[in-house]
Amino acid sequence: MGPAPLSVLTLLVAQASAGEVVLPLEQWLEVEKEITRLEAYAPDVLPHAVRRRTLDVEFVRGVLFGTVTLDVDTHTKDAVLPLLDRAASLESVTIDGAPGVLVRGPSFYEGTIAKPGRHRVEVRFQAGREQARFERALALALPRAPVSRVNLVLPERDVDVDVERGVVDELRTDGKKTRARLHFTGGDGLRVRWRRRATHDVARAREMEAAALGLVRLEPELVHTQAVLTYTMVAGETDRVEAHIPDGVEVTAVEGPAILQWYTEERGAKRHLVVLLKHLVDDKVQIVVGAQAPLTSPTAAEVRFVTPADATLRDAWVAVEGRAGFHLEVSKMEGAEAVRPREVPEQLANLTDKPLLFAYRARTAWPSLGLVRTANHEIDLTQAVIDDLWVSTVLVEQGLEVTKMRLYVRNNTRQYLSMRLPEGAQVTHAMIDGAPFLPAVTREADDERLLVPLRQSERITGGQRRHRIRPGDTLGGLSLRYFGTSDRWDAIIDANPSVYGPEDLVVGEVVDIPNRAGDVTFEESNFVVELAYKVETGALTRAGARTTRLPTLDIPVMSATWHYYFPQAFEPLRFDSNLQQLSNIRYDPLRRLKQFFEHVEVIDHAWAGGGHLYENILESRKIIFQREQKTRVTEALAAFPLVGRRYRFERVLLEHEPAVVDVVYVERSLLPWLRFAFFALFVFVAFRLASHVRREGLVPALLSSVSLTFLAAAALAVFVGHYVLGVHRHAVLGADVGLALVVLPPLMSRWLTAARDAVRTRSLQVEAWWRPRRIVKIAVVATVLSVLLAYPLLLSTASLFGLVLLLVTAKEVR
Repeated sequence: MGPAPLSVLTLLVAQASAGEVVLPLEQWLEVEKEITRLEAYAPDVLPHAVRRRTLDVEFVRGVLFGTVTLDVDTHTKDAVLPLLDRAASLESVTIDGAPGVLVRGPSFYEGTIAKPGRHRVEVRFQAGREQARFERALALALPRAPVSRVNLVLPERDVDVDVERGVVDELRTDGKKTRARLHFTGGDGLRVRWRRRATHDVARAREMEAAALGLVRLEPELVHTQAVLTYTMVAGETDRVEAHIPDGVEVTAVEGPAILQWYTEERGAKRHLVVLLKHLVDDKVQIVVGAQAPLTSPTAAEVRFVTPADATLRDAWVAVEGRAGFHLEVSKMEGAEAVRPREVPEQLANLTDKPLLFAYRARTAWPSLGLVRTANHEIDLTQAVIDDLWVSTVLVEQGLEVTKMRLYVRNNTRQYLSMRLPEGAQVTHAMIDGAPFLPAVTREADDERLLVPLRQSERITGGQRRHRIRPGDTLGGLSLRYFGTSDRWDAIIDANPSVYGPEDLVVGEVVDIPNRAGDVTFEESNFVVELAYKVETGALTRAGARTTRLPTLDIPVMSATWHYYFPQAFEPLRFDSNLQQLSNIRYDPLRRLKQFFEHVEVIDHAWAGGGHLYENILESRKIIFQREQKTRVTEALAAFPLVGRRYRFERVLLEHEPAVVDVVYVERSLLPWLRFAFFALFVFVAFRLASHVRREGLVPALLSSVSLTFLAAAALAVFVGHYVLGVHRHAVLGADVGLALVVLPPLMSRWLTAARDAVRTRSLQVEAWWRPRRIVKIAVVATVLSVLLAYPLLLSTASLFGLVLLLVTAKEVR
């Protein structure tokens, strides 16, 4: 209804007693329209209405057994009626006394009532899962309804009951059970909680036995004990356990899954520990009691444990853990027999990650134990450490070294990090955790050092440890490092969803290391120090040597990684460093020969086409570089352009010494001329040696000065080829050419003469080529030639051996 008709109707009602009302025609027409609309309005008819709902339920060890009864009015045919939580299990369904069927809907079991009228629906059900140790709570999802009545039976006595969105009308004890009558509104269903009253009755007959595990830990001023008490019910049941507290002992913690609350109380001259349980226990219950007591003297300690009360102690194990700051000896032991620490129960051993020094077993009571301690001498520990040092150095051929350092530092009490920069170094920028800072300088005589201010590392308690994967790491090795055993690798897999096996350990990535049960770890966070500097050096000559040093640090470095970028226009012939070189390694000739045979097939693809397997060599290098970047270089230092070819160096545990790299280099434009020089040299010496063999014979030639010249050239090629790639291959090709110039002309002359004579005399018979023996020879020769052509790196070597064989076996050799 709009505002105008509403105001008009209000005016009519107000002035109805006056007998006459005068309205404008327009307003009267609007009033008629609204009256017509209201007369035609018909509200929707609800398919059903719940008149009454009653639940009769009993809770037994986590399972709810019950019956829900509904009196409902339906107004349509085939009305769908939601009844009960779809997670429950149905026993029987009746509709108006006849068996019915329910189906699972989106949220509830639903039943269909065929005809309108008043009906009664009754459903028997079970909900929940049987548990030995259940919580004092139950929940049952139900559709919305008016106020519902619940008759509830609980398996305990002396309890207080709370119902969500409802009230408790009646609560009475029936033997060992409690009966409650509740009412609650529709809401989201039935939700009930109950708790035991703190009026525990200890007069009921019961009989208990106890087993105990005790761990002793000595601190500078206190004796800490941890006792695991396991109570076993021999007769009856209980909802509480007690223990005697010795004089001078203070209980600090009581833990256990069945504990409701605990407190201590005085009973005469003795103190008792009272532990209230969440439920009645008729089998076993276990509690862990932590306690402490002051030392009786600076060097002696009397160990006293919390003792089970109202229970017969049948077995007791005691172990003493070792501490780094003390040397412990047993001064008194009564009432127990000594056992090896490895024989203690596993649960006792798992209470600590420290070694167990002594272990004892008693049968009927805690042993009487006395300890004597001697303080060990303390040593000064490292106050700061650099976990990782990442360095990138770019050497510019015009004579400039640009270096950026990233240090991951953990610091306790150090104020400064002192470093001696290389001579002539100029700092360009310095930051700590991304914030710029101004370093200071200290000068003592000729020693000038840069001082980098450090901040205090934060201590982190708990949580998971983190480990950055390094080359050679394995799951078993990580387990041995962090857990003391190699068979806990499955815990590392469980803590890292991306790790399924050893092949998933990618160098540079970080994995989480879970804590052992009972561990409380204290870790120090590290912070990042970034420093960049440049050094003016002389321009690179066409050939020479260059030394690059990093700053000397007064804090030990656990791991150092140095990326050294050398100009592309120069070829490093040799690196010498106190770090381990990981790229561009020059292997000895034997290993290079082995690699030659291992990779010869790969080169075959590039030589003979190889179809889709062929790859451009520059593209292959790019792919290899990108793969290394992903697997090994996870933290690139890219504040300045990284130009040149990258060489990588690493070292673990770099103490107070600078990292140094010495490089011997040559300009790349000189390398082709050097390879050609060796090619020409071997053409000459091989030609002279082969000619000498043809003239003088094999033995005289090998004993001549020409042979010595060839050997000297070969030794020079082996040495130079170790540093300059391609020299060995050009030397072999040169030897092939020199031998061919001597060996092949006479053989070609003989073969041509024989061919002319055969044609002249017509003695060449074509059918002779088709004989089986001749065909086999042709096939063998063709196979050998195809293999040599398919593997070009073997071709020059095979040609060399073949030419030497022809030279030695030729008839002209005297």
